Amino acid sequence: RKAWLVIAAAMLFNTLGDLSWSVIEIILHQEPFPSVADLGYLLFYPLFALGIFLLPDAPLSSREKIKILLDAAIVIVSVALVFWVLLIGPIVISLQTFDLEALVSLAYPVMDLVLFIALIELLFKKLAYLGQGPIIILAAACATQILTDSIFSIQMQKGTFVSGDILDSGWVISYLLLGLAGILQTNISSSDQPVLRDSFQNRRVNWTQNVPFLGIGAVFLLFIWGQEFSQI
Repeated sequence: RKAWLVIAAAMLFNTLGDLSWSVIEIILHQEPFPSVADLGYLLFYPLFALGIFLLPDAPLSSREKIKILLDAAIVIVSVALVFWVLLIGPIVISLQTFDLEALVSLAYPVMDLVLFIALIELLFKKLAYLGQGPIIILAAACATQILTDSIFSIQMQKGTFVSGDILDSGWVISYLLLGLAGILQTNISSSDQPVLRDSFQNRRVNWTQNVPFLGIGAVFLLFIWGQEFSQI
Protein backbone atom coordinates (compact mmCIF):
# COMPACT_ATOMS: atom_id res chain seq x y z
CA ARG A 1 0.00 0.00 0.00
CA LYS A 2 2.83 2.40 0.85
CA ALA A 3 4.46 1.87 -2.54
CA TRP A 4 1.26 2.54 -4.47
CA LEU A 5 0.50 5.62 -2.38
CA VAL A 6 3.91 7.06 -3.29
CA ILE A 7 3.26 6.26 -6.97
CA ALA A 8 -0.11 8.01 -6.67
CA ALA A 9 1.63 11.05 -5.15
CA ALA A 10 4.00 11.04 -8.12
CA MET A 11 1.06 11.11 -10.51
CA LEU A 12 -0.50 13.94 -8.49
CA PHE A 13 2.57 16.13 -8.97
CA ASN A 14 2.66 15.19 -12.64
CA THR A 15 -0.99 16.21 -12.98
CA LEU A 16 -0.26 19.54 -11.32
CA GLY A 17 2.53 20.00 -13.85
CA ASP A 18 0.11 19.34 -16.71
CA LEU A 19 -2.42 21.80 -15.29
CA SER A 20 0.24 24.48 -14.87
CA TRP A 21 1.51 23.89 -18.42
CA SER A 22 -2.03 24.22 -19.82
CA VAL A 23 -2.74 27.44 -17.92
CA ILE A 24 0.56 29.04 -18.97
CA GLU A 25 0.28 28.00 -22.62
CA ILE A 26 -3.45 28.25 -23.33
CA ILE A 27 -4.72 30.94 -20.96
CA LEU A 28 -1.68 33.14 -20.37
CA HIS A 29 -0.25 32.56 -23.89
CA GLN A 30 3.30 32.31 -22.57
CA GLU A 31 6.14 29.89 -23.15
CA PRO A 32 5.66 27.05 -20.62
CA PHE A 33 9.27 25.86 -20.74
CA PRO A 34 10.86 26.45 -18.34
CA SER A 35 8.14 27.29 -15.85
CA VAL A 36 6.54 26.21 -12.60
CA ALA A 37 5.08 23.27 -14.51
CA ASP A 38 8.53 21.69 -14.65
CA LEU A 39 8.57 21.52 -10.86
CA GLY A 40 5.58 19.18 -10.89
CA TYR A 41 7.01 17.13 -13.76
CA LEU A 42 10.43 16.72 -12.16
CA LEU A 43 9.01 15.72 -8.77
CA PHE A 44 7.25 12.85 -10.52
CA TYR A 45 10.48 10.96 -11.27
CA PRO A 46 12.02 10.52 -7.79
CA LEU A 47 8.63 9.77 -6.24
CA PHE A 48 7.78 7.18 -8.89
CA ALA A 49 11.21 5.57 -8.50
CA LEU A 50 10.77 5.53 -4.72
CA GLY A 51 7.42 3.80 -5.14
CA ILE A 52 9.05 1.08 -7.24
CA PHE A 53 11.78 0.55 -4.66
CA LEU A 54 9.18 0.33 -1.88
CA LEU A 55 7.42 -2.62 -3.52
CA PRO A 56 8.01 -5.57 -1.16
CA ASP A 57 10.34 -8.23 -2.48
CA ALA A 58 10.70 -11.88 -1.56
CA PRO A 59 13.81 -13.17 0.25
CA LEU A 60 16.74 -14.03 -2.02
CA SER A 61 19.73 -16.26 -1.56
CA SER A 62 23.22 -14.76 -1.68
CA ARG A 63 23.78 -16.27 -5.12
CA GLU A 64 20.56 -14.76 -6.47
CA LYS A 65 21.42 -11.34 -5.03
CA ILE A 66 24.88 -11.33 -6.64
CA LYS A 67 23.52 -12.44 -10.02
CA ILE A 68 20.76 -9.83 -10.03
CA LEU A 69 23.20 -7.13 -8.93
CA LEU A 70 25.66 -7.96 -11.71
CA ASP A 71 22.97 -8.20 -14.39
CA ALA A 72 21.38 -4.93 -13.30
CA ALA A 73 24.77 -3.20 -13.14
CA ILE A 74 25.59 -4.23 -16.72
CA VAL A 75 22.29 -2.82 -18.02
CA ILE A 76 22.43 0.39 -15.96
CA VAL A 77 26.04 1.22 -16.92
CA SER A 78 25.32 0.46 -20.59
CA VAL A 79 22.21 2.63 -20.73
CA ALA A 80 23.88 5.40 -18.70
CA LEU A 81 26.55 5.54 -21.41
CA VAL A 82 23.87 5.77 -24.10
CA PHE A 83 22.08 8.52 -22.18
CA TRP A 84 25.31 10.47 -21.80
CA VAL A 85 26.27 10.26 -25.46
CA LEU A 86 22.84 10.92 -26.96
CA LEU A 87 21.07 13.13 -24.38
CA ILE A 88 23.10 14.50 -21.49
CA GLY A 89 26.43 15.08 -23.26
CA PRO A 90 25.04 17.25 -26.10
CA ILE A 91 23.21 19.45 -23.57
CA VAL A 92 26.35 19.94 -21.50
CA ILE A 93 28.46 20.71 -24.57
CA SER A 94 25.94 23.23 -25.92
CA LEU A 95 25.71 25.16 -22.65
CA GLN A 96 26.92 28.72 -23.00
CA THR A 97 25.37 30.05 -19.81
CA PHE A 98 24.15 27.90 -16.94
CA ASP A 99 20.72 29.46 -16.44
CA LEU A 100 17.35 28.06 -15.37
CA GLU A 101 16.50 26.78 -18.85
CA ALA A 102 19.80 24.91 -19.08
CA LEU A 103 19.31 23.41 -15.62
CA VAL A 104 15.79 22.20 -16.42
CA SER A 105 16.86 20.84 -19.81
CA LEU A 106 19.63 18.87 -18.12
CA ALA A 107 17.37 17.66 -15.32
CA TYR A 108 14.99 15.75 -17.59
CA PRO A 109 17.47 13.23 -19.07
CA VAL A 110 19.04 12.79 -15.63
CA MET A 111 15.61 12.05 -14.14
CA ASP A 112 14.89 9.68 -17.03
CA LEU A 113 18.04 7.80 -16.07
CA VAL A 114 16.70 7.58 -12.51
CA LEU A 115 13.42 6.29 -13.93
CA PHE A 116 15.30 3.70 -15.96
CA ILE A 117 17.08 2.46 -12.83
CA ALA A 118 13.65 2.06 -11.24
CA LEU A 119 12.51 0.12 -14.31
CA ILE A 120 15.46 -2.24 -14.00
CA GLU A 121 14.68 -2.66 -10.30
CA LEU A 122 11.10 -3.53 -11.22
CA LEU A 123 12.17 -6.07 -13.83
CA PHE A 124 14.85 -7.81 -11.79
CA LYS A 125 13.53 -7.78 -8.23
CA LYS A 126 11.64 -10.80 -6.97
CA LEU A 127 8.38 -9.20 -5.91
CA ALA A 128 6.57 -10.73 -2.99
CA TYR A 129 2.97 -10.19 -4.02
CA LEU A 130 2.36 -8.68 -7.45
CA GLY A 131 0.62 -10.65 -10.15
CA GLN A 132 1.63 -10.65 -13.78
CA GLY A 133 -0.74 -7.94 -14.98
CA PRO A 134 0.22 -4.96 -12.80
CA ILE A 135 3.97 -5.48 -13.04
CA ILE A 136 3.99 -5.78 -16.85
CA ILE A 137 1.75 -2.73 -17.30
CA LEU A 138 3.73 -0.73 -14.74
CA ALA A 139 6.96 -1.56 -16.59
CA ALA A 140 5.36 -0.68 -19.95
CA ALA A 141 4.22 2.68 -18.56
CA CYS A 142 7.71 3.39 -17.26
CA ALA A 143 9.33 2.44 -20.57
CA THR A 144 6.84 4.58 -22.53
CA GLN A 145 7.58 7.56 -20.28
CA ILE A 146 11.34 7.17 -20.78
CA LEU A 147 11.04 6.86 -24.56
CA THR A 148 8.71 9.87 -24.84
CA ASP A 149 10.91 12.00 -22.58
CA SER A 150 14.00 11.04 -24.59
CA ILE A 151 12.37 12.14 -27.85
CA PHE A 152 11.25 15.34 -26.11
CA SER A 153 14.83 16.08 -24.99
CA ILE A 154 16.18 15.52 -28.50
CA GLN A 155 13.51 17.76 -30.01
CA MET A 156 14.21 20.48 -27.45
CA GLN A 157 17.91 20.36 -28.36
CA LYS A 158 17.06 20.77 -32.04
CA GLY A 159 14.30 23.31 -31.39
CA THR A 160 11.68 21.18 -33.17
CA PHE A 161 9.33 20.43 -30.26
CA VAL A 162 5.73 21.55 -30.84
CA SER A 163 3.24 21.30 -28.00
CA GLY A 164 0.15 19.33 -28.98
CA ASP A 165 2.04 17.22 -31.51
CA ILE A 166 1.80 13.42 -31.76
CA LEU A 167 4.59 13.13 -29.17
CA ASP A 168 2.10 14.12 -26.46
CA SER A 169 0.27 10.83 -27.04
CA GLY A 170 3.28 9.04 -25.54
CA TRP A 171 2.71 10.72 -22.17
CA VAL A 172 -1.03 10.06 -22.39
CA ILE A 173 -0.40 6.35 -23.02
CA SER A 174 2.00 6.24 -20.08
CA TYR A 175 -0.58 7.82 -17.75
CA LEU A 176 -3.31 5.43 -18.91
CA LEU A 177 -1.04 2.43 -18.36
CA LEU A 178 -0.17 3.62 -14.85
CA GLY A 179 -3.84 3.97 -14.01
CA LEU A 180 -4.61 0.54 -15.45
CA ALA A 181 -1.82 -1.02 -13.40
CA GLY A 182 -3.30 0.45 -10.23
CA ILE A 183 -6.78 -0.80 -11.10
CA LEU A 184 -5.52 -4.32 -11.82
CA GLN A 185 -3.59 -4.35 -8.55
CA THR A 186 -6.77 -3.66 -6.57
CA ASN A 187 -8.51 -6.57 -8.32
CA ILE A 188 -5.91 -9.18 -7.35
CA SER A 189 -7.34 -11.19 -4.48
CA SER A 190 -5.09 -12.38 -1.68
CA SER A 191 -5.87 -16.02 -2.47
CA ASP A 192 -4.59 -15.64 -6.03
CA GLN A 193 -1.34 -13.96 -5.09
CA PRO A 194 0.83 -17.01 -4.25
CA VAL A 195 -0.10 -18.80 -7.48
CA LEU A 196 0.37 -15.70 -9.61
CA ARG A 197 3.68 -14.89 -7.91
CA ASP A 198 5.24 -18.34 -8.36
CA SER A 199 4.20 -18.83 -11.99
CA PHE A 200 5.13 -15.30 -13.02
CA GLN A 201 8.47 -15.24 -11.21
CA ASN A 202 9.57 -18.42 -12.99
CA ARG A 203 8.70 -17.00 -16.40
CA ARG A 204 10.22 -13.62 -15.60
CA VAL A 205 13.57 -15.13 -14.59
CA ASN A 206 13.82 -16.81 -17.99
CA TRP A 207 13.54 -13.64 -20.09
CA THR A 208 15.29 -11.20 -17.76
CA GLN A 209 18.46 -13.25 -18.18
CA ASN A 210 18.74 -11.80 -21.71
CA VAL A 211 18.39 -8.15 -20.66
CA PRO A 212 22.16 -7.65 -19.98
CA PHE A 213 22.90 -8.76 -23.54
CA LEU A 214 20.58 -6.03 -24.82
CA GLY A 215 22.56 -3.47 -22.83
CA ILE A 216 25.84 -4.74 -24.24
CA GLY A 217 24.34 -4.69 -27.73
CA ALA A 218 23.22 -1.07 -27.25
CA VAL A 219 26.77 -0.04 -26.32
CA PHE A 220 28.15 -1.90 -29.34
CA LEU A 221 25.74 -0.10 -31.68
CA LEU A 222 26.63 3.17 -30.00
CA PHE A 223 30.32 2.49 -30.64
CA ILE A 224 29.63 1.78 -34.32
CA TRP A 225 27.52 4.93 -34.59
CA GLY A 226 30.30 6.95 -32.98
CA GLN A 227 32.85 5.60 -35.42
CA GLU A 228 30.68 6.42 -38.41
CA PHE A 229 29.79 9.87 -37.06
CA SER A 230 33.42 10.78 -36.37
CA GLN A 231 34.32 10.03 -39.99
CA ILE A 232 31.71 12.42 -41.44
